[in-house]
This record gives sequence, structure tokens and C-alpha cells, in this order.
Amino acid sequence: MILISKFKKGFIEIINNFEKNLINLQSIDNIVFELIKNNDSARKTLEIFDKNKHEMENTKNSYDKYYHAKANCEAAELGKIQTLFAILLSVAKEIKDYAKKVFIEHQNAKKIYEDCLNDLRADLYGLQKAKEHGYCSDKVKDVGKIFNNI
Repeated sequence: MILISKFKKGFIEIINNFEKNLINLQSIDNIVFELIKNNDSARKTLEIFDKNKHEMENTKNSYDKYYHAKANCEAAELGKIQTLFAILLSVAKEIKDYAKKVFIEHQNAKKIYEDCLNDLRADLYGLQKAKEHGYCSDKVKDVGKIFNNI
């Protein structure tokens, strides 16, 4: 719970700075690209994220949180550096999603914030499950249970 609290505090701070400085979405993509372009560990992590995103998009009635957890679990199984990049990519994705949906598409800020925070909870669940034995697809299939206590 402490880690989720830190995520939440950091997320709010980033969003407040985003709003103040009006950083454009392209700059977030550029920053992420610069971080990963010459780093094999980061590229592998991004490939895992992309693979899971495409799998989710091609699966009828897919559960978004499952793929968040699965991607983070698979990346974390590769090692500590990939775990770090998984965290960075996950947070960057949620910042970008929030900015796009709230500032550009004018969706409900509170609802989008809650969804982004729940995505980060699923990401954290996947990172924790990576330590267990077995396939990530099996280890995170019960990710929905973490939202029953909220």
C-alpha cells in the first residue's frame, strides 16, 4: 500500500506540473524514445508492452488490467533493469493517457484519474507476481481481485 501511495502522490505531482507547463504529448513520446533507443533492455521491455497491447486489441472482451499486469510481469521476469523500464514506461503511459483524455478529449478528469491509478495498480500487481513460479498469463489472471477491496 505504501508503494501505491507513493505512485498516487507522484502521479498527482506530475499531472499538476503537466497542467502548469502544458507539456505537449509529443514531448513525452520523444523523452521515452530517447530513453530507450540505444538501450537493449528498454527495447525488450517496450516490445513486451507492444506485444501485450496488440494481443489485448485483438482479443474480444479483453480485460485491460490483465494485460497491464501481464506485460509488467513478463518484463520484470527478465531482470531488474527491465523492471525499472517497465515502471518508467507504465507511468509515462498513464501520464500521456491522462493528458490526452482530459486536456484534448475533455473527458471526466476524476474518472480518467481513477482509471490511470487502477492501471498502475495492475502494473504493480504484475511486477509483484513476476517473483512467483509459472507463466505470467497464469500468475496474473486473478488481477481483478485487487480492485474488490478499493
